[in-house]
Amino acid sequence: MPDVLIEPRFAPVTFSAGFLELPLEDVVEGVRSWYHEMKLPRALKPPTDLPLTAALAQLEPLSAPDFRRLWVATDSSRWRTAYFDGFINGTDAGPPIGYLAQRLGCRTVTVGAQPDAPPCYGATQIALYGPETTDWLNLEWSVAAMNDGGRWTFNRTGVAQPFEEPEHYARRRLRDRFTPELLRRYCAALDVPLDGAAFGRSVLDVPTFRATIKRRETLAAVRATLGLADIP
Repeated sequence: MPDVLIEPRFAPVTFSAGFLELPLEDVVEGVRSWYHEMKLPRALKPPTDLPLTAALAQLEPLSAPDFRRLWVATDSSRWRTAYFDGFINGTDAGPPIGYLAQRLGCRTVTVGAQPDAPPCYGATQIALYGPETTDWLNLEWSVAAMNDGGRWTFNRTGVAQPFEEPEHYARRRLRDRFTPELLRRYCAALDVPLDGAAFGRSVLDVPTFRATIKRRETLAAVRATLGLADIP
């Protein structure tokens, strides 16, 4: 099985995903208020009932510095709304999802896994954010193992979670201390949805300006560049 957790054929978009405890309608209203307050040139489209694959396809072309975002309802009893985006290197869920935990007064989580096959560097990570300030922004707990340009690193922060399997953290190889298989077990314990069938109604979030410097690529082109073309 590929390391990518959700819809591997849409990697790198699905290298990472964010989740919020609030229902889609509340998240969309909160995001709209955020954009209005900060005068951010973005627009939220009307909700649609597309399957997840069709909804993710709307994020093309993958681009930078501006890119599309997607907010998706889930059937999770806890994490009611998911987040993906069309950043050219794959979804970067941490900044918006961490910020929205404070702004909307809820907990959020980001999860991610990607294969280690140059030119794609492997990574497995999970992070919980809360509404209150902590030692580092509002990060409550995180575990990550990643290939940082050819050198593997491992980091764990925060209060111990009841479902953690800390014996893995003592393994000799850093990359083996937090594997995609272990991440899947953590996601199951937290009720983080990974099956495409768990995702429903979605709202596309688009920039309304044109940047002076821009990169645009099709998903197929980015997958070829990252050596992901063979992931089904």
